[in-house]
Amino acid sequence: MGKLTDGYLVDDLIIYRGLQKGGHIGRGFRVHPPDDENADVAWLNHLEDEMRVLLASLKETARMQFHWSVDSDYQRELLAYYAKSKELATNDWSRRQRDERFTRYWKLMEERKLRRERLHIYVTSKIEASIPHQGKGKGKGEDEIEGKGKSGHYDYLLDASARELDQYGELLKQIFGGLGGSVRPLDEHGHFEEFYRYFNASAPDCPDIDYAALYDPDKGIIENCFNGEAAPLSKPDMGFYLDGYYHGNLAIKSLPKTTFSGMIGQLTGLDMLDYSITVNIRPLDVMKEIEKEEGAYEKLQNTIQHSPKLRMLAAMQKKGAKISRLMSNEVLPYKAQFILRCWDRDKAGLRAKLAALRSAITKLGGAQYYDPALPTSARNYFYAAVPGWCWDKYDDYAHYIEDANLADLLPVSATPTGDLSDAEAIYDGANGNLVGVKTFAGSPGSESPQHGIMFGMSGAGKSV
Repeated sequence: MGKLTDGYLVDDLIIYRGLQKGGHIGRGFRVHPPDDENADVAWLNHLEDEMRVLLASLKETARMQFHWSVDSDYQRELLAYYAKSKELATNDWSRRQRDERFTRYWKLMEERKLRRERLHIYVTSKIEASIPHQGKGKGKGEDEIEGKGKSGHYDYLLDASARELDQYGELLKQIFGGLGGSVRPLDEHGHFEEFYRYFNASAPDCPDIDYAALYDPDKGIIENCFNGEAAPLSKPDMGFYLDGYYHGNLAIKSLPKTTFSGMIGQLTGLDMLDYSITVNIRPLDVMKEIEKEEGAYEKLQNTIQHSPKLRMLAAMQKKGAKISRLMSNEVLPYKAQFILRCWDRDKAGLRAKLAALRSAITKLGGAQYYDPALPTSARNYFYAAVPGWCWDKYDDYAHYIEDANLADLLPVSATPTGDLSDAEAIYDGANGNLVGVKTFAGSPGSESPQHGIMFGMSGAGKSV
């Protein structure tokens, strides 16, 4: 049975179950991959190769989570744009034009006609070191780790974990930076915002919400973010009611028979809002998998000797091919759990979204979905999809999958927004998104001028 695991935010890290043996430390990264809507096959294959590199970097003591979601929330950026208009617009025409854009975009956001996809990648490692004991019998050098006693050991664990997670962050920056995207590590307030939005679906509906004011660093994640109880829905509806929204979950019961780069767009490209895809990834030991398959191979051999059947021979050949792939280092084995969530203000909207997700899954190369009907199952999948928590014991429908196939099923998609966070001008995007533009780009103190801007649809001759 799944259980909600509490944690604390310390030094831009997420600490689950305390800084002790059996605890976990993680960090999230906000990823802005490039728009792949019109990407060619060569670029998609390159993306697959880069995702395999990312998966190969995962250590046995670490797990990774891809958390993708879509909504209509541009509040922070629009309010910053409006504040800059009040501060810098010096003439009536400029103020009128900027106010018109702000009003129009705000209305579109309230009417839920804007679209914004978000992608976060979390890496969480298991703490293997134990806390040193004080007094007699303590090991040599235990009081020499960055200080004295337990406090020094805590500092050492935090520093070592931060360095390890920073390495994953640098790899993410290299991979997505080389593809034309960007990666930004989350700080304490960034982590808190993601947790708060997950447990409170109504948060984006509050125009004056201040996440920094809501965050109390002395409290745990549950106490900070969990503001109400979830009530199960009565039949025939499945799911629960929480924070003014009806929630539903689906899991992928069986994987696609074949995969190809870009196929996940059938799930991320649905014409609806307020749904998410969570992929919990656990690396497997190659030698243990080989030994496991060898045991199954020998059992099939013995069975065939007594009652030879063609299907057993085919199964044995399949096991042999799998052993060959693993021994040749062509592929790496993983366990992956795919959880899809959606939420809506009314039951009819939730039913429609669940139906759309079921249809999209069945079109995904022959994949099948699992619909958790029991309230406990719906709750457990909700807990297993909490941002950053990759070590949940509820791993139903966690599938064996090799890296070449897993790379094709990762929800690597996000809405292109340009320089929206500190935009000097905002324009309409092609898919209900907003795109920010500024004349100087780069980090503060090392900005470079952007010499030209070209707008136009595909095939309009922008490159002439």
